[in-house]
Amino acid sequence: MATKLYTVLAASGGWVAGQEVAIGSEIALTDEEARYEVDVGAVAPTGREPPSPPPPPDMLAGDLIRTIRGASSRDVIVTSFEVWLTRSDGAIAAMLAAYEAALAQSLAGQLPPIGRALAKSGPPALADLQDGQWSLVADTSTTPPTYSIAARRAGQLTTFVLNPPAV
Repeated sequence: MATKLYTVLAASGGWVAGQEVAIGSEIALTDEEARYEVDVGAVAPTGREPPSPPPPPDMLAGDLIRTIRGASSRDVIVTSFEVWLTRSDGAIAAMLAAYEAALAQSLAGQLPPIGRALAKSGPPALADLQDGQWSLVADTSTTPPTYSIAARRAGQLTTFVLNPPAV
């Protein structure tokens, strides 16, 4: 049943539809619940509907995913599936490492000689960068993801954004 918002008035004594509520607050009531309360002057309609609850997320950590291989199927918890997908020895990690290496090689070929001197095969963490090393950084919190190159030279960490987000 649809509900509407009503303002709780002082005449209610702080009780509306069997609930203790603060005077002046808003309460969601169905037409049936509000009929008596409006008649006795306990509430007044606001003319608005209560906000709809947010939609549930597409997937929660405890949800199950059904996997099917041939004639057999099994349910897997989402968090376990995520761990399996992102494991360090998995196919996705290998694919990403190959992609990063190919991108680094492609970029190294396009850089001037000083840039080529910074290039190395495996990007370390930014905090571990030594002089002459670089790292490819993917920021997936932006849409589309932002890619940057960070390099340390003479003790200074410098970053260059390859695809800055549109403003």
